[in-house]
Amino acid sequence: SPVSSFSSNQYDITILIWKDPKLGNWWMSFGDDALVGYWPAELFNHLTDHATMVEWGGEVVNTRPDGLHTSTQMGSGHFAEDGFGKSSYFRNLEIVDSDNTLT
Repeated sequence: SPVSSFSSNQYDITILIWKDPKLGNWWMSFGDDALVGYWPAELFNHLTDHATMVEWGGEVVNTRPDGLHTSTQMGSGHFAEDGFGKSSYFRNLEIVDSDNTLT
């Protein structure tokens, strides 16, 4: 699939994460039909009933004592106030309620 470029064309992806109401596993899909996999219910002691918040993120850690590491492809390094096409963004974020309905 195409990749967004700084201050140029921007492309979206669809990621869906949901909880299987019968087994309690948390599943992830990418795009329209690509099932990525799941996190077993046993990993999430506090999510047996429901989640209280939704977060998405990442972290870059440099474990080398001399401070040198490979370049990291995580975001553009620009903040939202720099405008569309220059920073990453979310849109059309939806969550599933306790009845398994998108809200």
